[in-house]
Amino acid sequence: MNAGKKPELYIIQNPAENLKVDEKIESVRYIIDHGEIKSVGAKHLPSLVQ
Repeated sequence: MNAGKKPELYIIQNPAENLKVDEKIESVRYIIDHGEIKSVGAKHLPSLVQ
């Protein structure tokens, strides 16, 4: 199939029952610069009390 050059239409009765699905789970990543974390965040020092 080439939807850009030669589109075709297929009508499928009850697609949930008649099509095999490949489930793809994508994750979201956040990349933050090390320098930005240091300039914006407050440094946490662990307590030395036992």
